[in-house]
Order: sequence, then C-alpha cells, then structure tokens
Amino acid sequence: MILLGGIDLSLGVVIGVGGMMIAELTRGSNDALLYAIPLTLLCCLGIGLINGIGVAIAKIPPFIVTLASGITFFGVALGFTAGNSQQSVAPAIQQFMSSRWLGVPYPVYFIIVFAVFAWLFQNKSAEGRKLYAIGSSPGAANVLGLPIAALTIAVYAISGLCAGMTGILLAGYSSSATLDMGDALLMPSIAAVVIGGARVTGGSGIYLGTLAGALFLSTLSTVITTLSLSQGFRDLVQGGIIIIALLLQRGRLNLRSR
Repeated sequence: MILLGGIDLSLGVVIGVGGMMIAELTRGSNDALLYAIPLTLLCCLGIGLINGIGVAIAKIPPFIVTLASGITFFGVALGFTAGNSQQSVAPAIQQFMSSRWLGVPYPVYFIIVFAVFAWLFQNKSAEGRKLYAIGSSPGAANVLGLPIAALTIAVYAISGLCAGMTGILLAGYSSSATLDMGDALLMPSIAAVVIGGARVTGGSGIYLGTLAGALFLSTLSTVITTLSLSQGFRDLVQGGIIIIALLLQRGRLNLRSR
C-alpha cells in the first residue's frame, strides 16, 4: 500500500480474525487444516478486497476505509466469539512454528522464501513496476492507461491475505488465538516500512528495505525486553523512529529539489 501512497489500518484486526478462525475451525485437529486454511485465507482476502474497492471504486481515503473496516470486522468477530480466546490450534501448525531444520527454525525459511517472492514481484514483474508508476504519479498513470483500480484492489486484497497468513502463524506459535493478537503489530509494521526507506506518499520503496527495517525493530524489541523496559517506552521509541525516518525522507526530498 505504501507504494500507492495508502495505508492499511485494519491489519491488526485481520491478523486477529485469521488467528481466531484457524483455531476455531481446527479445534486441535490436523484433518481440519485441509479446509480451515483456505477458508481463513479467503475470509482475510475478502476483507482486503472490501478495503480495495472502497479506495479504488468509492474513492474514500485509505486510512478512513481501512479504519472503518477494521472496527466493523472487529465488532463482527467479537459478536461471534464474545471476546473469548480460542484454544487448541492444529498441532501441525504448532509443530511448524517450533521445528527446526539444520538448526534453523522453519519460520525463518518461510520468511526467506516469502521475501524472495515479494522482491521478484515488486522489482521484476510488470505489475510491480506499474505500482511504482501509479504511486509516483496517479495522473500520469491514468494517461498511460494503467489499470489503477484493478491494481489498487489487488494490493489491498493481497494485504488482507498476508495478514491472514500472519494470524495463522501467530496462532500456531502461541498455541491459541485472541482477537487483539495483531494490535501490537500495526505500529511496528508501519515503522518497518518507513525505516526501510519507503516514501509514505508513494512511488518509492523496496521490500528488502522493509525486511531490514523489521529485523532492526525486532532486534530493538529484544534489547528493550532484555533491559526490562516498559511497553510504553517501547512505543515511545518506535514512534520516535518513525518521526526521525520521516524527517530524514523530507530532508532528502528537499535536497533533490534544489
């Protein structure tokens, strides 16, 4: 979304919905994974699709659409679950999150494969290059006849799909799921993108930079935890990093314009 100059404030809710759905559908059964994973991912993709339609077709600002959908679907999920945590995630998912190969946890391999795929899509595919063009100048992209609406909807749908995958993995890691399990990841996800060099107004940024930003924040979080500092201090540091990164971006843009 950042490449298009948008933002998805529903990510935390979609992650929670993904985790709750996979736990509720599997109920500790590996056999249920055959339909539970596709249904969970389809539901999360659908939320992203609604966000994309709101932005591309209804022309509503991204932060309003995604905030509204997040609140709406949180309310729907809360009505179904009554706020109770879901237990007994399928053992296969738990095993995937805890197993190792050659001393390296399986999730690390998953992240590497995902990062390579995302980098190839963003930098080596025609659709990826079109996203840069749309984010840099929507007006010029429209004149060139680029499918702005279709690509925008697709990007938000993929965002929902990825958030659903995150929810499934988090549920497997903790062996249970809560509706608010993704709330703490919203600010770090934005911070990682900004730290990685993506321009919040769109048209600039690379996935590997975002990955580096995420690794930096993860290391910083580990240091803060080791020092037994409060969650409030953690949020303060992350917010400060976002502000500094934005100021540095603005400084670079001012230098280029001279």
